Amino acid sequence: MGRTVLVVDPSDALRERTRKLLEAHGYDVLEASDGIGAWGMVCRHRPGLITVRRPNEVYGVRALFDSIRANVEMEGIPVVVVDPGPNYAEDLQERHTVLCQLDIFEAPENFVRVVDELLRSTNSHDPGPSAGVSAR
Repeated sequence: MGRTVLVVDPSDALRERTRKLLEAHGYDVLEASDGIGAWGMVCRHRPGLITVRRPNEVYGVRALFDSIRANVEMEGIPVVVVDPGPNYAEDLQERHTVLCQLDIFEAPENFVRVVDELLRSTNSHDPGPSAGVSAR
């Protein structure tokens, strides 16, 4: 775990931009274009945090979320859903994810701050994925 972030996004260009942003702030970054590939990355590398942009556009994302929450060793990995889209928030809250209505590229400092806070809190005392983090 630690400072490794898994970026899940179907857009190659947006995944690359997110990777570059996080790497510029000292993070190791893994990438996946869908939930199935992401689950393989989670099993192999146990990232400290997962980001998903627009989950309704990511194939297999529900299976990814359910698999993480069903696995005792991985259920504490925070999942940050950036720009969840309409009618998705309620379903994601049931899966204990952190929802952020922000634009990664218009407000990159806010995105990095959320990542920093979540990784710091989960690495220090594991209070749960949404412990006191606000995206605003």
